[in-house]
Formats: sequence, structure tokens, C-alpha cells
Amino acid sequence: MQQTFSVPEIHCSSCVMLLEELEDECDPVRSVKVNLAKKTAEVDFDEDQMSTEEVVEEIQKISGYRAVPNV
Repeated sequence: MQQTFSVPEIHCSSCVMLLEELEDECDPVRSVKVNLAKKTAEVDFDEDQMSTEEVVEEIQKISGYRAVPNV
């Protein structure tokens, strides 16, 4: 499942690198594409192994940033 999350606190390339670590740190996550200009992260994850809420929690845990799923 692909889900886009708003991550309003990101502001630089280091922030992007932190968010992209989600792909390496969390097995159900297949890919992470961060758009710094839009302050979003598109996360492709296995919805059988992880919920949208769990993705939000992992983003917070790994990067320290608050994420909100876009509807």
C-alpha cells in the first residue's frame, strides 16, 4: 500500500535522510520517497504487516518528526 504523509517539521536534506532510514529500519516498508518542498513522505508498505498508525509511530521513533496521513 502506498500512503502519503504530511511531515511539516522537515526543512533540510538531513531531515530527508532521517525519514529515508525508515526503509532500512522497518521491514514492512518497501520504499520511502520524501518531497522536501511539499514536506511529504510517500511510504510504500505491506499493509498485512503494518497499519498506517504504525507507520506514523515508526516515523516518529526513527526521525523524531510528527507525521499525519494525507486523506
